[in-house]
Order: sequence, then C-alpha cells, then structure tokens
Amino acid sequence: MERLFDSAGIGFVLVAPDKSVLDANPTFCRKIGYSLDELLSMLVSDYTHPDDLLMTSNLFQHATESNLLHVFEKRYITKAGAVMWCKLRSEAVYNDSNQVQCRIVMVEDITLEKLDEINLEQMAAITE
Repeated sequence: MERLFDSAGIGFVLVAPDKSVLDANPTFCRKIGYSLDELLSMLVSDYTHPDDLLMTSNLFQHATESNLLHVFEKRYITKAGAVMWCKLRSEAVYNDSNQVQCRIVMVEDITLEKLDEINLEQMAAITE
C-alpha cells in the first residue's frame, strides 16, 4: 500500500482531524512545491487559497460528521505563489474505536482544464 501511495501519479495527502498534514506522496509535494518536511509542519489552511478557506472549513466539518466520500474543487497556493485548481476526493479513515483517525485526500491538478473553462466563459461573455 505504501509503495502505491509513493508511486502514484496523482497527489495523495493524509490529513488529521486538526487539519494538520500527516503524510503526502511525492506527486503532491512536487505539485504544491513544498517538501514533505515542510508540509508536515503545516495545516491545510496554510496552502489553501484565501477565497476557499471558509468553504474548506465547512466541508471539513461536514466530512468529519459523515463517512461519505466527498468530491469537490478548490484552489491551493503553491510555494511559488501560483494558484493550483484541484479536484479532491476525501474519505475518512477510522481507528479501532470507530473515530476518524485521518482523511485520505486524492488531489488531482485540474488547473489547465479550469483555465480553459474560464477563458471560454470570458469569450462567451465578450461575444454576448
């Protein structure tokens, strides 16, 4: 399982209930620009786009209260300061006491698709 986590071509992050990063695979580290050691000292909010902080907090609370798979889009700010649009799939991992131990989050970089979508919307608005 660990080998799959480390070699996956898509980002994975393990997030604790207090929103701290417990682990991240090399793909996520490369995309976000932070080393694993840097991420381990951060909260998810540290690299979440400011406009997405409230939504992220609300979704995290809702996800903590349910065991559903949550799929949503949000933006991260990379270490270099770029905006990275992501599609996230988040699912709870439970301990033996049936309490949420962490969330495993699959992070797909959809920045190029999102920029294309924004450009098309802007072009449609101009032609109207």
